[in-house]
Amino acid sequence: MNTTDARLTARLFSAAAPDSAQKAKLEDVLSKKYGKAVDLVWQEDRTVVGGFRIELGTEIIDWTAEGRLSQLKEKLVELKPGAGSVIPLIRDTVRSWVPEVCAREVGSVLTVADGIAYVSGMENATYGEILLFEGGIRGMVQELRPGRIGCILFGRVESPVQEHPEPGLLKPPHPFFSFRHCRCSFPARLF
Repeated sequence: MNTTDARLTARLFSAAAPDSAQKAKLEDVLSKKYGKAVDLVWQEDRTVVGGFRIELGTEIIDWTAEGRLSQLKEKLVELKPGAGSVIPLIRDTVRSWVPEVCAREVGSVLTVADGIAYVSGMENATYGEILLFEGGIRGMVQELRPGRIGCILFGRVESPVQEHPEPGLLKPPHPFFSFRHCRCSFPARLF
């Protein structure tokens, strides 16, 4: 995310507008997280259920019901069942699970050929970092260039990774690429 501007602008998507106290609190939390003043602009989105989604540059904070359920699903997938019943393990995980407020960076697939994807919008990607594309395809960042990264795709790609028809377009979240690396630097209780 480019933080060279004096103020940052974040877009808040929700079914209902936040009141002034909620808006001020979110702006304060985001300002602390990014180290700069943040202006929060609300946009109505009736598809956002049970929470909100904030977009700031290429980062998305998904605090919708679907986003939190996705976090729980990731925890359940990480479970390593032993020889016994898996039911107590699932029950303990659900009881102890606390959703985290974290930003995920999202980019656009520019091209895919010969097991290599070129992606734009991943300003914070690092060499060797593992990316998760929609559909479960994974890849490792092997090339860092201004405006794009090169990523080697792992395994066999059964269904092709879709290329974005307009490279560099980062509208509320498009289905072409998602990066799943949480940067959790503020607690959920602030929301």
